[in-house]
Order: sequence, then C-alpha cells, then structure tokens
Amino acid sequence: MIIGIGVDIISLNRLEEMLEHRGDKLLERFLSPNEISEFLKKGRDVKYLGGRFCAKEAVIKALSDIPEGFRFNRIEVLSGEKGSPEIHFSNEILQKYPIINNYRFHISISHEQNIAISMVVIENVSCP
Repeated sequence: MIIGIGVDIISLNRLEEMLEHRGDKLLERFLSPNEISEFLKKGRDVKYLGGRFCAKEAVIKALSDIPEGFRFNRIEVLSGEKGSPEIHFSNEILQKYPIINNYRFHISISHEQNIAISMVVIENVSCP
C-alpha cells in the first residue's frame, strides 16, 4: 500500500551560491559522512548535491505522518550496487520511528541544465 509521495526541485545555481558561501558547513548540514565521501569522489559535482538535497526533501514530504526529528544528514541517499539511488536512515531515526522498517522507498533523481528534481514513493510492505 502506498502511504506517501514526495517531490522536490532545486535550482543548481542557487545551490552553487550556497556552497560557495557556506562551504563545508553546508555539506555537513545536508550530507552524511558517506555522502560527503561520494560527493568528493565525484569532483564536488553540484548536480550530486542537488539531487541528494531534493531526494531528502521528497522523503520528508512523503513521510508527512511522522512529525519531526529529521535532519538532512540523518537521511542518506547513496548509490546502490547498480548505481540507482537508495535511501538509508541513521540508527537514531530508526529507533525513534521503527515503523520506517516496514517501508520500501522508491526514488528517482534527475538533473537537467540548472535544476535537480527528485520523487519518492513510500510503500508500506507490512500491509496486505
């Protein structure tokens, strides 16, 4: 059963400006240590950062039934074995909201010129 849908879009120019002004503080606020490592391996590609930012916003929007406690760096969007994005949560979030273990997250991230966009669909796999 689908329990949530979220979508987000961001201007990569705006994100680039934010990155120039805030630098590593911005990265630490938005990305987990694993994501920062991926970001650096990709040559600090703002498309990567924009896609992750949008994906996390979309996750939070789709989880509208969970009231609070989501900081961006507590949600990870990492490349899976086949390169497609996968969503992971910190132990802190999973302990606070164990219901998330019953959810499957379907995610898509795309980039075009100056924008990044992501859509997330959450499926409750414990429902018949």
